[in-house]
Amino acid sequence: MLYLHEAQNLHQLFNAWSDAGKSRSKIHPLSPDLVIVPNMDMAQWIQVQEAERTGISANLHFELPAGFFRKLFEIRDSSVRKQLLDRHLLRWMIFKLLDNAGEWQSLKAWLNVISRNGSTASTHTEARWDLASQITDVYDQYLIYRPDWLVEWSGGTIEGVYTGSKKHAEHFDQIHGLEDINNWQPGLWNEIRNNWPEYPNRADLIINLIQDLKSGHVSAAGLNLQTELTVFGVGSLAPAMVEALVLLSKSIDIHWYVRRNEVPQGDLYSYLHGLNEEQMDSRQVVHGVVEYHGLPIELINHETSGLSDIPQILKKNGSVVIHRCHSARREIEVLHDQLLDLFNTSEIRPGDVAIVCPEPDVYAPFVREVFGAKWADFPRDNSTVTIPLKDDTSGSAHSKDNSTGTYPLKNDFSGTYPPKDDSSPSIAPPPSIPIQISGGKLTNRELVHSVLIQALKLSGSRFKATEILDWLGMAPVLGDFLDQKGLRSTLNRWVDEHMIRWGSTPEHLSDLGFEMDGRHTWRHGLDRLILAYTSSENQDFVYHDMISGAAVLSSVETELLGNILRLTDVLEQIRSSGREEFTLPQWCERLENWLQDIISDREWIPYCDRLQQTIQTLKSSDAQLFSEVIPFSVFLNEIEERLSTGGIGRTWSPGEITFTGMVALHQFPYKVVAMVGLNDGALPGRTPISTFDIISQNYRPGDRIRRRGDRQLFLDYLYCVTEKLLISFTGNRQIDQKTLAPSVMVTTLYDFMERLSRHEQGYIPQEFQHRMQPFHSTYFSPVSDIRSYSAHYAGVARKLQKNTEKSEPILPVLTPAVAAVRLKTGDDMLNISTLFPDGIPIKDLIEFYKKPFKYVLRDIHGIDLYDEEVPDEDFEPFELDKLTSWAIRNDLLELFHSEIQSGNHDRWMRDRESLIETLKQRYKRNGWLPDGVAGVHGFEKSIQEFHTYWSDFAQKVPDIEKMHPHTQKINLHISEVNLTLHGEVDAGYLISSDDITENVFLSAGSSKGSRFFLYWVHHVLCNLEDDVQTRVFFRDKELKFRPLSREEAEVRVQNLVVMMVMSVANLVPVIVDFAEQMYDKNELSSESVQKGMHKVFDISSDVGEKPHASEVEKVLQDVWVRHAWKDTHPLEFARKAIDHQLFYGMLDRSSNDEGATATSISISDPADLRLRLEEFAKYDAFSLFLVKVVDLMKGDFA
Repeated sequence: MLYLHEAQNLHQLFNAWSDAGKSRSKIHPLSPDLVIVPNMDMAQWIQVQEAERTGISANLHFELPAGFFRKLFEIRDSSVRKQLLDRHLLRWMIFKLLDNAGEWQSLKAWLNVISRNGSTASTHTEARWDLASQITDVYDQYLIYRPDWLVEWSGGTIEGVYTGSKKHAEHFDQIHGLEDINNWQPGLWNEIRNNWPEYPNRADLIINLIQDLKSGHVSAAGLNLQTELTVFGVGSLAPAMVEALVLLSKSIDIHWYVRRNEVPQGDLYSYLHGLNEEQMDSRQVVHGVVEYHGLPIELINHETSGLSDIPQILKKNGSVVIHRCHSARREIEVLHDQLLDLFNTSEIRPGDVAIVCPEPDVYAPFVREVFGAKWADFPRDNSTVTIPLKDDTSGSAHSKDNSTGTYPLKNDFSGTYPPKDDSSPSIAPPPSIPIQISGGKLTNRELVHSVLIQALKLSGSRFKATEILDWLGMAPVLGDFLDQKGLRSTLNRWVDEHMIRWGSTPEHLSDLGFEMDGRHTWRHGLDRLILAYTSSENQDFVYHDMISGAAVLSSVETELLGNILRLTDVLEQIRSSGREEFTLPQWCERLENWLQDIISDREWIPYCDRLQQTIQTLKSSDAQLFSEVIPFSVFLNEIEERLSTGGIGRTWSPGEITFTGMVALHQFPYKVVAMVGLNDGALPGRTPISTFDIISQNYRPGDRIRRRGDRQLFLDYLYCVTEKLLISFTGNRQIDQKTLAPSVMVTTLYDFMERLSRHEQGYIPQEFQHRMQPFHSTYFSPVSDIRSYSAHYAGVARKLQKNTEKSEPILPVLTPAVAAVRLKTGDDMLNISTLFPDGIPIKDLIEFYKKPFKYVLRDIHGIDLYDEEVPDEDFEPFELDKLTSWAIRNDLLELFHSEIQSGNHDRWMRDRESLIETLKQRYKRNGWLPDGVAGVHGFEKSIQEFHTYWSDFAQKVPDIEKMHPHTQKINLHISEVNLTLHGEVDAGYLISSDDITENVFLSAGSSKGSRFFLYWVHHVLCNLEDDVQTRVFFRDKELKFRPLSREEAEVRVQNLVVMMVMSVANLVPVIVDFAEQMYDKNELSSESVQKGMHKVFDISSDVGEKPHASEVEKVLQDVWVRHAWKDTHPLEFARKAIDHQLFYGMLDRSSNDEGATATSISISDPADLRLRLEEFAKYDAFSLFLVKVVDLMKGDFA
């Protein structure tokens, strides 16, 4: 008999099943209880609950519905075990039959459309494979939801089979949709059955089982079943499976435990009824089958209240919270803080929380990053916080020392970590929140599969440098080796220095339609490395038109080169094979060889077992079915699908937060459910309907409709969550703050709760609009409803708040004296003596003003972005770019420098053309020039530009033979910062005469602001010892700096050092390009700054208009600038500055004392500045001090 147990809560269903176990009848006392579950998560949940309730969970055997019926089929037909028709075999059968598609004119037309009337065999073959894939998808659905159609199409009978009504569907020629373009479907299905009768199919098997169960020819005993069967938590099944289970209940007791949403009646609740359609549909199928066959059924309701009601979560004030964020990452950051707050203020533990998402693959990386950041889990409220470690199944928090994680804090809003001084208690960073991320990290076997699939896919690519590097860097390929030996940067440097951009070999380029000599291919670059290996150290070796590359010195570098040669050779073999055609078994033999060549690390070889098994299965498959030769693309598609079809894994983990998709946990009882990523169009999702699918035109109860199913999932979570429902979506665009709509599920829920509130049956959900930045002060205010537990962001917020509270303006420096006071107090700064324990080397000062962001991030904070080591191009140059043109001119200047340093002035003047020709050959051999005429023309153009530059220089400096390189030692104590500046400074070329001493600098670039500022720094340093004039010859102009007295030079050096120290200590970036362009001639006033800012930032006076980037945008493309500024665009700050008139009236040039005009800056109204400057604290582009230093430089122009 069939017993249908229903309840609204899964715990109630489980308790009923567990209690019934005491009286459950068995054939043998040790025989296991068979339980059919929807997924293995449900099986694990049942085991945990049983162990908690009774002390032990044993002798339970769980099956998925598909596995259960497969075993029934195998008992009835032994051939099913080896040859059941699956979708892979079905596709090959259809693929083979489509070779004679002329029998079905409509299919022939489809083939022509797909292949676009292609004439080549491979194009026709690929079109057949594509069409076969589409038809397979349709037939696969028929096998599950329309087995009666397939049986009738093949001439069988479906007498006595339930098809959605007491009278089954009409004959197949009356099915809606078959009378037109799909009338080939019955004939093609019959061809499949007639050509391969040895392969049983699920449609015949399930219909035969139903008919035999109905007639009594088969009983439960004949299927080796116990006297009782349990189906637990399976809410919906294909109607044919439901019918088979119902008929099984004639000979054994079947207890089916189903969770039901008890939705009350009435117009007010029509919204809930609309979400509950799929569950009602499933109930209709069960009752329809029972009624059709006239079998008894006992309905048992385990609902304790016995009443229909709305989800309890909707009746609690503040239990539904909606968060509108700016990005997926911000959603996860907000959720992380919300959960920490719940753990800190309630009894909720990680095991009580589920995070579900319609697009888990998109959000999983952010979940892994945010929840894995141990340093971020830090509170800001008044004393301590308890962050639960991974709890046991009972939900109790515990740690290694059997105590909760309690972490003391200062009694201020932000908290500090680590403590600033010894008086603060020493604390350890709190643990990360235990979380199980479904599908987050690939297993080792999956990683091996991914390596092989990517290698196969690369065969059809252009072998871009970045793509090949990514593949080589995967752990099973070379990743482990590179990390163990520390060779990642070496590999990147080799690729960059040898101009490896794209292409495997010259033949590869030719196949792609590019007739080139292949100087930027992997073959050329690796050949140069081989030359370097065979040549002497520090000596270039030329072979034909190739020059040896970077030296391969150490044994590990030699091993690395050998591995790269082996792996790129495998990729080239795969690419070459991609133009051929073989049978599937022949392709598998090649795949086996490629796999052995790619995975050579013995630690990874064991994880190739499943892949090897798949290969062997295909090699030994039906020879007749796989006898046709196929192109590489078809083989790749087949392998990729087979390897991506894994078993059903487990998602739920007791004692941990579970992050997964929407399906796995929709019946599980949770105290807290967080739905993230409920963006417009994400839920319910959209599934395209195939033209060939006629199920959609012939609906029956029990059909799978995705949009209806997604709505049901949403409602299930509403009924299963008990204390808190957190919903988030990306509601604003980051770039322009434009409002984005959420999922329709969010808006309709809000409307429904609003209607409930008007009838006093519920509450309106809380809704929060979040800030784009996580360090906004809102999240750290004592009175805020939204809390943040990030120590990192708290520090930023604290610093910003303190800046707004200071009585002095935020702008960091007005005079060296003010700087000295702030440095001595150490307020908001790093420890200067720690940063520069041995004083400030001259090279550090130069490096800072050369690339301030890079110096602060790399040299001070140890953040290395490898900007000079990672290749940043995938394409070879087709024309000479500006950087290469500059490099040519700069190399010529280096040649001049080496000749002058050797005293060979005459050789430079006499043999300059031969030196240029040598340089040209070096550029060509290194692959730095484009192929063909473009490279020659570009090089000659650069040489001509150099000749023009040199001619102008020779006219202005006739005494070239008197020039000699010069350096100058510096040792100067800077009292303002109590540090010593020391080291040697490059003074260029020294020319001494009776009249004047000059330092001459030659530059291959143009006179960009930051460049001549750097030469001015050199000029100032050189004038500490002697009064010298400096001349700088840029490509476009000459600049002169006047001689300075020692006192003048010291003032300028003090300013430069103070500004550097302030920048490093306060993390204030210095962008000379901004300040120089903001400065207008020699006039330092509010009007000039206003005009300069308009010039730099191209800002409209209209507040509503969006600012447009100018040439300064190029500065922002620097990798160090982007890293320092993160998501904040300085142009936005500039616009605000102009809009709010922050800089109007700030500068007041003194007219009483001419000597003060170059050094004095005053603030007209500091009180005004404190109003809106908190955001500008770290942007020295707006610093008066930097503008003042630029003013000093302008005054030094000769």
